[in-house]
Amino acid sequence: MTLEDNTKLEEAKDETKETSDFTLWNAFFWKLIKRLLIIGAGTTAIVYICRWLIY
Repeated sequence: MTLEDNTKLEEAKDETKETSDFTLWNAFFWKLIKRLLIIGAGTTAIVYICRWLIY
């Protein structure tokens, strides 16, 4: 690990410490909701395509 990489890693750790728990949880939940919506839309599309192919 180079000195530059180590410095970037330390800066990232410092930024995480300054961020409140609410902000971290908020970002986590938005990512989770977005992923669930994408999975739901994909599953729905697959179901409708399969129904259309069967009938």
